[in-house]
Amino acid sequence: MIRWLVGAIGLSMLATTSVLAADPMEIGIGYLRRPAVKPALSLVEQPAENDGVAGARLATEDNNTTGKFLNQHFTLEDLRLKDGDDAAKAAVAFADRNVGFIIADLPADALLKAADAVRDRGDRAAKRRRDR
Repeated sequence: MIRWLVGAIGLSMLATTSVLAADPMEIGIGYLRRPAVKPALSLVEQPAENDGVAGARLATEDNNTTGKFLNQHFTLEDLRLKDGDDAAKAAVAFADRNVGFIIADLPADALLKAADAVRDRGDRAAKRRRDR
């Protein structure tokens, strides 16, 4: 029984060492938004201008704190679209810069166009990793 316990502890230490020795991983997150008039419940409770992106920044900071233990680093790119900017082109630009995740605060039609523009990107990236 003691030999089994010592072996289990040794294997867990070996597994922990291999995780800590892993290559650093950079994880890009893009925040894609279009300014819009947000309804308020009252004149006193006006939504903040950076309402969504502030939460994304806080989450990125939290993930970087935890990610230190797994050699992960998260970055957040905020892109605020102007009237007339194409959300699909912006999403493709994020994908071209290897941004792995996109948070979108967009109207439904722009969101669907952006999603359609990058739909197959994840499949192609997974295939490239498998082929290595």
